[in-house]
Amino acid sequence: MKRAVYHHLQDLRHTVRGFWSLTEGEQQLVTAYAMNCAFGAGLGLMTVTHMSHGSILEGGLTLYHRWIVLCGAVRWAVASR
Repeated sequence: MKRAVYHHLQDLRHTVRGFWSLTEGEQQLVTAYAMNCAFGAGLGLMTVTHMSHGSILEGGLTLYHRWIVLCGAVRWAVASR
């Protein structure tokens, strides 16, 4: 079990190293896309909360609500292209 976790962390480290091997402009572009996705997901969550009259705060997100939040994130990522 420990060996599997160790190999997974090694793979993750190579992925992170791959990110830092990007040029500065490419890093800024990836960061901008991530920020746009987070902003879109936040707006989607605000929309779901408003439509549900705040009831998701007690009961959690249903699959439909999660789908709306995901679509909000994807929409902002595509719109920023």
